[in-house]
Amino acid sequence: MNPSDRPWFARETAAALLLAGALGGAGPARGAELKDVQVTVKDGRYYVVAEMTVDAPLEATFNALVEYDSFDEHSAIYVNTHYLDPAADGTPRVFTRIEGCVLGFCRGVERIMLLEATPFDVVRATVESESDGNLRYGQETWALSPTEGGTLIIYHH
Repeated sequence: MNPSDRPWFARETAAALLLAGALGGAGPARGAELKDVQVTVKDGRYYVVAEMTVDAPLEATFNALVEYDSFDEHSAIYVNTHYLDPAADGTPRVFTRIEGCVLGFCRGVERIMLLEATPFDVVRATVESESDGNLRYGQETWALSPTEGGTLIIYHH
């Protein structure tokens, strides 16, 4: 699929992945390489799978992916991110507002998500369907593994 044919959120998700990985304690001088992005539609739902490498250590990359209190300070599309009070069972909850424009069409997406993390392997954020956000379904998973000179991220949305 040509990048210009992808839905705006797929392009923005890929951009956010690049940013998130680069934030992994690496600072702006370190890089990230998006190796592959696949976007499919099935039963009216969009599925994104991306593979990227980040020029940052595994632990630093993991920490960047769970640091929602400052995520928005480093991103043009994540305009508001922060932790909320935990769910009744103690599961961490996060709020994100993403804004993006493509060809003059702009959209904002607000999500409240339950956050599960297994240091330093997996981060999973699942939309809390009964929340006040404007999404009723969604799940993002970042699977991390060390690679030569950095971290490999396999992202599913």
